Amino acid sequence: MTVTWKARDALVALLREPSGHFQFDEGVRGSYRPLNSPFDVVAYAALRELPAPELPFPGPARITDAERLARLPLSLHEHQVLDRIAAQVPLSELADDPEAAAVAARLARLGLLRQRRLRTARLLVEVTHEVAGVVLVDAMIVDRWQQDLKRLPQFVGVRDDGGKSYRFPLRGHPEVGALIYIPPDVLTKTRLQVGESVLVKPL
Repeated sequence: MTVTWKARDALVALLREPSGHFQFDEGVRGSYRPLNSPFDVVAYAALRELPAPELPFPGPARITDAERLARLPLSLHEHQVLDRIAAQVPLSELADDPEAAAVAARLARLGLLRQRRLRTARLLVEVTHEVAGVVLVDAMIVDRWQQDLKRLPQFVGVRDDGGKSYRFPLRGHPEVGALIYIPPDVLTKTRLQVGESVLVKPL
């Protein structure tokens, strides 16, 4: 364990001051001291000693290597954060808890978290007077999103061809097809037009 902490401290020093240069002397051999812990353990321990990196993305994440992750000596709180990540809670929601956000950022720094790519639907805007304050998307699309997210999405992001993005409360509705129904009270707050093609994804 002593070698592990020496390695951790050396890595912390390197990460705090990454600038510098190397000099290689031909024929000179350095001493070789193998780590007595996996490198991920040393690297994660070093990252704990440094200011937390920024969250790399706001959306839900996927774990890239469960075996590597299982080797990390995580605390109960860190396991609870992992449970939230596995439940597809967007990383932006972890930002309210600086410690939770730090855990996610460290894991992403080690390459153990990657952004989960969600299915995006191209739909046509249509107006509806059946609801107020929410948009309607076909229930089959919402079901597929729920399978991807492992939770029922409550909001959608909508982007028009001009790059303007909106965030709306979502409700699934049967037999809507390739349309997104938007009530007048929501539509009038946007520049979207009936018949316009938009990209829609769950949030």
